[in-house]
Amino acid sequence: MAFGRLAGSAKDLQEPSREDRLLVKAAAQTLKAYRSAAKELLDGRLSHLRGFAPPYLTNPGSAVVACCPGGVVVRHETATEQQSQLVGAWMPETFASVASTLSQNLVWVRSASTDPPPPQDYGIKLGLHISNQTNQEHRTILDARITFEIFVSGNDPPIDPLGRPPRIASIHNSLIFQIHGVLEAGHQHEHPFILQSKIRLPVGWDCVELYPSQDRKLWQPERAAAWAEADILAAAVSHQAQEAALHSLDPNSEVRRRFSALFKQFETLISEEPAEEIIQVFLHSHPELLCPTYIHMWPKLSLGASVTDFVFKDAKDEYVLVELERSTHSLFNKNGHSSAALNHARGQILDWLRYIGDNKHTVEKELGLVGISTSPRALIVIGRSANLTAANRSKLRVMAEAEPRISIITYDDLLSNARAIVDNLFGPDWDLPSHTRVLYPTGFPSLSTPST
Repeated sequence: MAFGRLAGSAKDLQEPSREDRLLVKAAAQTLKAYRSAAKELLDGRLSHLRGFAPPYLTNPGSAVVACCPGGVVVRHETATEQQSQLVGAWMPETFASVASTLSQNLVWVRSASTDPPPPQDYGIKLGLHISNQTNQEHRTILDARITFEIFVSGNDPPIDPLGRPPRIASIHNSLIFQIHGVLEAGHQHEHPFILQSKIRLPVGWDCVELYPSQDRKLWQPERAAAWAEADILAAAVSHQAQEAALHSLDPNSEVRRRFSALFKQFETLISEEPAEEIIQVFLHSHPELLCPTYIHMWPKLSLGASVTDFVFKDAKDEYVLVELERSTHSLFNKNGHSSAALNHARGQILDWLRYIGDNKHTVEKELGLVGISTSPRALIVIGRSANLTAANRSKLRVMAEAEPRISIITYDDLLSNARAIVDNLFGPDWDLPSHTRVLYPTGFPSLSTPST
């Protein structure tokens, strides 16, 4: 912890008084205790709340405790690769001037209604533009400035029950930004949406706090641990309140996020060309990819001399037999004929169907497939779509017409079908950064049902 003196102009170079120095020392020591207590809590008893705590507590950078005539301004720096330090300083300028300087011209303090408003060029300019890639048209829809205007009354602020010095503002560099629009393309009806994102302003701090009091007795390091715990808990409560509000606005938001993460995980898996057993284990944990409407699943069920990868019973009480082949297998040879792997998979399906037809009573009674048809639907998943030519796709359609109860799809088709079903049920999930989400405030009724 370092102590210093910051001056804005030559006329302000007078030395701080003894009382000023004592205020700087008390405030800096208290903030040091606060940071240490927060680290101990987030590494220990409150570690489960680390994801909700503000960055200046989870990954603290340097900090400046600037005391001045009229109060104390604390600036929590954004963490960098350099070693963090805490600086206590005296600044002889006004409280408003110090707040403006340390906030990089974002905070404007007024102490009376007659004080001037911030200049028109004060703050940070924020612009939002739309680009149409089809006609190269660009349009500005927002051109504004962000400024935090704080009013300091002449009355004493209320006493904090935890013993924290009276604080009139705690400004975090994490803003919620929303865009309201209407979804049109590819849908039968217009549908309102809200795009919500967190943005950070291009400044070097995570948080700026204003304490309009020069009473050094209010700065007590022994009480800092209580402040730290209160701030961490408040951040968690605030996060939960925001999530509850979003869930109330769009109950399907979390479902889309979960499926989006699942789809990306599966896409990564199949791109790594895993063994068939690895894919089987993954789909065992996430059967909704294979059969989104399933109500019961039987993995590795023996039907005669061979074993299925899965058997599903769906919401229509229909059964689906599933055969998985490797994602690296080809569906067709260069001459256009079915590959050995695809022929093997089709042979497996036919063996299962024959066994069920010959042993329906046994299959129902001993295996629990009550009510199964002698010709249930079957699904073969094999290969990747990138390896299919137009002729291959055409041949798959002919095979589907010849054997309508057997579906042959690639792993890419499987993923696309699952995405389409989720989009129709819960709304399209856009490929967005983790800090951005799309909400459908009026719900999203299914508009069509993709084939499976």
